[in-house]
Amino acid sequence: MMTSKTQLPKQTLLIIQKLNSQEQKIVLGSLEKKIEEFTNEDFKSLHKLLLKWGKFIGLKEAPDDEQMFMLVVFVKDNFTKMSLAEITNAFNLAIAGTLNINVEHYNSFSPIYISKIFNAYLEHKKEVMYKMHKLEEEEAQKEREKPLTEEELEQKNKENAIMVFKQYQAEKTVPDYGYVIYDYLIGKKLINFNKEEKTEILAEAKRRAIEDGERHLKSNVTAEIKHKIRESIMNINQHDSKRSEIVIKYCKNIGLKKYFDSLMTDPVKQTEAMKVFSL
Repeated sequence: MMTSKTQLPKQTLLIIQKLNSQEQKIVLGSLEKKIEEFTNEDFKSLHKLLLKWGKFIGLKEAPDDEQMFMLVVFVKDNFTKMSLAEITNAFNLAIAGTLNINVEHYNSFSPIYISKIFNAYLEHKKEVMYKMHKLEEEEAQKEREKPLTEEELEQKNKENAIMVFKQYQAEKTVPDYGYVIYDYLIGKKLINFNKEEKTEILAEAKRRAIEDGERHLKSNVTAEIKHKIRESIMNINQHDSKRSEIVIKYCKNIGLKKYFDSLMTDPVKQTEAMKVFSL
């Protein structure tokens, strides 16, 4: 029995619908119960199905019980990953000429004849499943690139902020993208440094940015990059530090750590954060 489309996840169903009807049957057939999972009742159904196709292809004389038993055992041992639906697909496509094989049976419903049809079907199935896989990849990529709703973005920002805070509690470090969390917390009015604190943070950020630049100057970089680094250090030392992107990121990461330190000891800040994060 073919898998009902209503039983499939919505996303999988939408992808399958992009295939033609023949390809859809192949994909759906691959989702059916496999021979390796069959019960005795299932093997009876396999027996009936093979006998039906033997008659359908025009055998003058149907195989006797012993021959049919041996055919069932042969299929059971050699095509364990196929389902009844796929066996039907295989015969249908072979007879229709889709598998590009000679389906003349010469009045012999033999293991060789069945193997030729099943193996040709499995090769054809690979092409269809690859096509299905590519469609799934494309849909997954679209989903990843899909803009978040305001609610989804808010939830993601909350989760990231909590994760980074827990990391800081355990390791006393914040990730390079800590400045993003800082901006989020500023927007929530949880971070509010006074003028003196801001001056201290800026001085520390300038020091780290310069150290970072000097370290890169000692590395194996091109002359052009070294020139840009020296220019950046000069600007930081003179008058452009507040407009320096690297200094701004250092300020935010240092500020984030400072806020986390206070959050772990200040009950008022803890209460404010709990309200924002609904904890």
